[in-house]
Amino acid sequence: EKTGLSAGDTAEFSLARYSQGLAGVTLERQVLEPEEFHIAGIYKENPGREEKNPDILLPLDTVKAIYEKNDIVYFASALSFRVTKPMELNEVKEELKDAGLKEIIYGSPRSYAGIGLKLTDTEFIHSTESADRSLALLESFLPFMLVIIAAAGYIIPSLLFQNRREEYAVMRALGTGRCFCSLLFYIEHIIPAAAGALAGAAAGIALGAVDPVSGAVVWGLYLVFYMLGAGAAMWRFGRFSIAAVLSHRD
Repeated sequence: EKTGLSAGDTAEFSLARYSQGLAGVTLERQVLEPEEFHIAGIYKENPGREEKNPDILLPLDTVKAIYEKNDIVYFASALSFRVTKPMELNEVKEELKDAGLKEIIYGSPRSYAGIGLKLTDTEFIHSTESADRSLALLESFLPFMLVIIAAAGYIIPSLLFQNRREEYAVMRALGTGRCFCSLLFYIEHIIPAAAGALAGAAAGIALGAVDPVSGAVVWGLYLVFYMLGAGAAMWRFGRFSIAAVLSHRD
């Protein structure tokens, strides 16, 4: 819009390059041969970019060809990169330091000589702080989640065991001890619950949502509190009259 050019137009550009002057304090301008370029498209500016958005973007191979045409050795005066594993940022800093790159000392005299490095990690730090706050919030809900699991462990067996009163009463009438009957019913209910929780933990590990240790801890916590709720339900279930159930008066 500023230049009146649009995608598909062809325009001739005057080119020049800057090289480091004496002692790296100044820059020298060297005129290059003009080139004609075909405008392939228009890019959308990034409003969050620290540096000024460039007016023109050229393919790297095209830039190298321009330098070669003008008998000038091409080298990049600056480059940028993105750390793909931000949790290993300190290791990246050490590798760059070992490679000879040095951090920019703010307040020192401006110089174009040397190799400087600027790491913009503020976005990563803010993201980490936000993640820490979210984690703290989730951890504050952990006691309530455990209470809900224990409540589910109590309610579900209570509803299931109500239909097995006659079965329990018959076993007791045949001489089976109360503890053995209760333990048998309890184990019959806990095994499917433990298997289902284990399958969920295994799926989370397989999908990469959690590591094996965290998955085992989550599975263990769930099982412990579910067993506590189921144990309370089983204790309450056994407190009824066997004779009343067998005589169908309960």
